[in-house]
Amino acid sequence: MSHRPALGSAARAAEITGYGNAAAQITRLKELHAFLDDAGYADAGRRRMPGDASTRSYARLVRDDGVVILMNAPRRPDGPAIYDGKSYSAAVSSG
Repeated sequence: MSHRPALGSAARAAEITGYGNAAAQITRLKELHAFLDDAGYADAGRRRMPGDASTRSYARLVRDDGVVILMNAPRRPDGPAIYDGKSYSAAVSSG
């Protein structure tokens, strides 16, 4: 934890390091923060939304100028062949 006075008198920052399986989650979190910063939404309030049965997650990004929906859809490794010798993602993307 460190004090970040440039962000306000009570602002703090935490450095998070992941090991093993958590390392990929930490990397994804850093990518998400960079994406929001690049898109101009780093300062938006984030309200989680119910997800679906996939690995995707959703959030409402709320600012004074409106609300947008963020869908976080990390890449997943292909699974086993389930349809005509193809994985699910290969079967649905081949049209």
